Amino acid sequence: MCFSRLSSELHARPTPPNPLEISLERGPFFPADFAAIMRAVRMMLTAAVEFGRTTFSEFTELTESEKWTLATSFFYRFRVFEGCYRANKYFPDKPNMYFVSYSSYCSFPPDEHFLSTEPPGADVVGAVQLLYAPFLIIYISYICMTRFYKKSEMAGDLRSARELIARVNPSEEEFIVVVVLIFWTYGDVSTGDNIIRICEKYGRIIQKELHAYYRDELGLENYAARMGELMMLTQLFDVIFWNISALESARNEVSM
Repeated sequence: MCFSRLSSELHARPTPPNPLEISLERGPFFPADFAAIMRAVRMMLTAAVEFGRTTFSEFTELTESEKWTLATSFFYRFRVFEGCYRANKYFPDKPNMYFVSYSSYCSFPPDEHFLSTEPPGADVVGAVQLLYAPFLIIYISYICMTRFYKKSEMAGDLRSARELIARVNPSEEEFIVVVVLIFWTYGDVSTGDNIIRICEKYGRIIQKELHAYYRDELGLENYAARMGELMMLTQLFDVIFWNISALESARNEVSM
């Protein structure tokens, strides 16, 4: 899922790099712009559907609507989780930096470069005002903070999410565990009993695999707290389908 996104995003650029220059570790990575992110969103959603289809046998038995619901809710959670996780790796000294796709990054609030590839007729002035509006910062905080924090305690940007991930510092194996849990966490979405049963099944499988990983591979005996931290990470990104109405609600609250 990672290399296909990286390769697709880079080859969709106006001047794609030589294939010999492309790697998961070195990218190359570029500052984000509007057009690149729009392309990356489609690629990520396609990769999410393929991830479900090739990884979980039950996914192919779901209805098209159920597949799309899982893929889109996974997209919103996973993009923030992966973006913060990778930003900690590549930009440890830049806490406002964030990967918005596999090959592109930006800081928040974004600068004018982000809008350099806006579509014809776009309201650039209005978009710049939106990017720097206080309510957008609160919106980003909603995406990044856990339900355990009160609204008044929310940070103004992505730093808190990055700091929490850095503190937990998941291994590659634990990263995959969180990804699977995120995929099968349906949150507030109304869903059928069949999906609930599948979610519960993979929850049990993950716990069993984690027990074996900590006990047999790492030789740990007291790892309950560590498992709790991973479960907390899944709740950190349990935010689904933020849309224009959510933005409007945040803006109205700030303006009151």
